Amino acid sequence: MLEVIESEQYRMMSNSDLLAVVLGKDKKEVEKSADMLFETKPLYCSAGELAEKADISSYNAKKVLALAELMKRNPVAKKNAVIDNPNSVFDYVKEDFLGLDHEELFVIFLNNANHVIKKVRFSVGSYNSTVFDVRQIMRVALDVKATAMIMVHNHPSGSIQPSKEDDNITSKLMVAGKCLDIDLMDHLIVSDGKFFSYKSEKKI
Repeated sequence: MLEVIESEQYRMMSNSDLLAVVLGKDKKEVEKSADMLFETKPLYCSAGELAEKADISSYNAKKVLALAELMKRNPVAKKNAVIDNPNSVFDYVKEDFLGLDHEELFVIFLNNANHVIKKVRFSVGSYNSTVFDVRQIMRVALDVKATAMIMVHNHPSGSIQPSKEDDNITSKLMVAGKCLDIDLMDHLIVSDGKFFSYKSEKKI
């Protein structure tokens, strides 16, 4: 199949064929992995679980998981994306939180046309909390010359209602942003395909 890649006919190859090339295996050996990799939902399981379900080695399962993560990040599709309302924010970040059993906090930095400059994960926390550092966030905002930012974090519990701590970190980042003329456009809390928007609820 490498000859097909060299002849630039790889666009006509099936998912199983392409994955077989990546893993150096026969097509039949990777069909289950290909089906799982290209499911509607991104692949979220351990290498051991994937190896068992797809009947492949742990080594190849790790390769498949790495490929799935690269597909999920898809920087080309998200380059210069325009974010100007809560729904577009949610669509931009929802895949980052699928399958997580702990809290993570991201900040999306925007220019004055609401184009995404950069999305940065600032914290990986526990089941119900995450660490927050305003100075680190503002340092990045200044480095990328952002004029606006949007904070997003998840609640693994399934509840999208903000806690007092959520309100506190929103207030701190909003105040810090105003001092540097960088607008905090919104703060989204996401969970189980739903989201809470501070902007929509007039809390910003």
